[in-house]
Amino acid sequence: MMMTQKFHEPFSPTILETTVPQRFVDIVNDVADDVLSSEEKSKQWDWSHKLVGKVNKEILIPVTDPGDRSFLFKTMKQGCLDYLLHITRGLDQNIWELEQNQPSTISI
Repeated sequence: MMMTQKFHEPFSPTILETTVPQRFVDIVNDVADDVLSSEEKSKQWDWSHKLVGKVNKEILIPVTDPGDRSFLFKTMKQGCLDYLLHITRGLDQNIWELEQNQPSTISI
Protein backbone atom coordinates (compact mmCIF):
# COMPACT_ATOMS: atom_id res chain seq x y z
CA MET A 1 0.00 0.00 0.00
CA MET A 2 1.77 3.10 -1.24
CA MET A 3 0.84 6.40 0.34
CA THR A 4 2.51 9.68 -0.49
CA GLN A 5 3.42 11.83 2.45
CA LYS A 6 4.30 15.42 3.02
CA PHE A 7 5.31 16.76 6.41
CA HIS A 8 4.54 20.36 7.32
CA GLU A 9 6.54 21.95 10.12
CA PRO A 10 5.69 25.66 10.08
CA PHE A 11 5.34 25.48 13.85
CA SER A 12 4.91 22.78 16.42
CA PRO A 13 3.43 20.13 16.11
CA THR A 14 4.42 18.53 12.83
CA ILE A 15 1.47 17.96 10.48
CA LEU A 16 1.33 14.93 8.18
CA GLU A 17 -0.44 15.32 4.85
CA THR A 18 -0.94 11.99 3.12
CA THR A 19 -2.91 10.18 0.48
CA VAL A 20 -4.81 6.99 1.16
CA PRO A 21 -5.92 4.26 -1.23
CA GLN A 22 -9.28 4.77 -2.95
CA ARG A 23 -10.60 1.68 -1.12
CA PHE A 24 -10.08 3.52 2.20
CA VAL A 25 -12.13 6.50 0.98
CA ASP A 26 -14.84 4.23 -0.42
CA ILE A 27 -15.23 2.26 2.82
CA VAL A 28 -15.47 5.40 4.97
CA ASN A 29 -17.88 7.11 2.56
CA ASP A 30 -20.13 4.06 2.16
CA VAL A 31 -20.42 3.48 5.91
CA ALA A 32 -20.91 7.19 6.67
CA ASP A 33 -23.58 7.51 3.95
CA ASP A 34 -25.39 4.48 5.37
CA VAL A 35 -25.35 5.84 8.92
CA LEU A 36 -26.18 9.45 8.06
CA SER A 37 -29.09 8.46 5.82
CA SER A 38 -30.85 6.74 8.73
CA GLU A 39 -32.13 8.75 11.69
CA GLU A 40 -31.99 5.63 13.87
CA LYS A 41 -28.37 4.83 12.95
CA SER A 42 -27.39 8.49 13.27
CA LYS A 43 -28.63 8.49 16.86
CA GLN A 44 -27.08 5.09 17.60
CA TRP A 45 -23.63 6.09 16.34
CA ASP A 46 -23.70 9.77 17.36
CA TRP A 47 -20.40 10.62 19.04
CA SER A 48 -21.05 14.35 19.54
CA HIS A 49 -21.42 14.06 23.32
CA LYS A 50 -17.82 12.80 23.56
CA LEU A 51 -16.35 15.73 21.60
CA VAL A 52 -15.42 19.23 22.68
CA GLY A 53 -17.54 22.11 21.45
CA LYS A 54 -21.04 22.43 20.15
CA VAL A 55 -21.12 19.77 17.48
CA ASN A 56 -23.91 17.54 16.27
CA LYS A 57 -24.15 14.51 14.03
CA GLU A 58 -20.48 13.70 14.51
CA ILE A 59 -20.65 9.95 14.16
CA LEU A 60 -18.42 7.05 15.01
CA ILE A 61 -17.98 5.10 11.77
CA PRO A 62 -19.11 1.54 12.54
CA VAL A 63 -17.22 -0.68 10.10
CA THR A 64 -18.52 -4.19 10.70
CA ASP A 65 -16.85 -6.09 7.85
CA PRO A 66 -13.67 -7.69 9.29
CA GLY A 67 -11.72 -7.28 6.04
CA ASP A 68 -12.63 -3.59 5.78
CA ARG A 69 -11.82 -3.00 9.47
CA SER A 70 -8.43 -4.63 9.02
CA PHE A 71 -7.71 -2.60 5.89
CA LEU A 72 -8.65 0.70 7.57
CA PHE A 73 -6.61 -0.20 10.66
CA LYS A 74 -3.51 -1.14 8.64
CA THR A 75 -3.74 2.04 6.57
CA MET A 76 -4.07 4.28 9.63
CA LYS A 77 -1.38 2.34 11.50
CA GLN A 78 1.06 2.84 8.61
CA GLY A 79 0.39 6.59 8.65
CA CYS A 80 1.06 6.70 12.39
CA LEU A 81 4.27 4.70 12.05
CA ASP A 82 5.50 6.93 9.21
CA TYR A 83 4.74 10.01 11.32
CA LEU A 84 6.61 8.62 14.32
CA LEU A 85 9.57 7.62 12.16
CA HIS A 86 9.73 11.16 10.74
CA ILE A 87 9.55 12.68 14.22
CA THR A 88 12.21 10.39 15.69
CA ARG A 89 14.57 11.03 12.78
CA GLY A 90 14.15 14.74 13.45
CA LEU A 91 14.83 14.24 17.15
CA ASP A 92 17.96 12.23 16.35
CA GLN A 93 19.18 15.03 14.08
CA ASN A 94 18.44 17.69 16.72
CA ILE A 95 20.23 15.72 19.43
CA TRP A 96 23.25 15.21 17.16
CA GLU A 97 23.34 18.95 16.39
CA LEU A 98 23.12 19.78 20.09
CA GLU A 99 25.96 17.38 20.88
CA GLN A 100 28.11 18.88 18.12
CA ASN A 101 27.56 22.41 19.41
CA GLN A 102 28.61 21.62 22.96
CA PRO A 103 31.87 23.25 24.00
CA SER A 104 34.73 20.86 24.57
CA THR A 105 35.83 20.45 28.15
CA ILE A 106 39.26 19.38 29.31
CA SER A 107 39.84 18.04 32.79
CA ILE A 108 43.07 19.36 34.33
